[in-house]
Amino acid sequence: MSTLLDTRLVALYSQHSIQYGDLLEIYELSTTETTVESIDTYRFDELLGLVVHLFVTTQSQQIREKLSALLPKFGSAAVLPLLKILCHLPAQASIHSLAQQSIADIAVYPLIIGLDQVLAYETNELVQKAAIQKLMHITRDNESSILLVLPKLVSQNTWGLIKVQLLRDSSEPELNHLSPEHRVAVQLDALVLANNLGS
Repeated sequence: MSTLLDTRLVALYSQHSIQYGDLLEIYELSTTETTVESIDTYRFDELLGLVVHLFVTTQSQQIREKLSALLPKFGSAAVLPLLKILCHLPAQASIHSLAQQSIADIAVYPLIIGLDQVLAYETNELVQKAAIQKLMHITRDNESSILLVLPKLVSQNTWGLIKVQLLRDSSEPELNHLSPEHRVAVQLDALVLANNLGS
């Protein structure tokens, strides 16, 4: 039963929030940049591809900023292309900073799900490393409810990677006598406690 609940939770939170007005804006921006005949026949992934392409290739900073505001509405699907932009176009400061802002604007659950998908399917080590770093940042910096739901939003492999990373980050000598599993449990409890005290 919990697996079914976990699957439904992932499906719910990985959905996009693209509205009809957003489609009109994408169409308007795309006709300014290219000759797109009609985007009403585009599938979701094709529409995301168009927005990412325009985001990277446009010469207009104003259009790039508008596209940057639209990208988070694609939910978990936008995570991989944005991470690829961050990893492969770091020298282009304008694109890089707007891609960072777009990732920051994705709601936390879709972001977690997108990062999990990156870790499951992406083979580029640089992109994978960026995904695990972002997941660890989320783990450390968010409220305790995220820590409670995180195992339900990510695969067992990703949850294992998070626990291994927590072990690597552990520099407290008083935990060295504990088994690795107990050390991770203590660290997770400490993170939950710290987040509860901070709120």
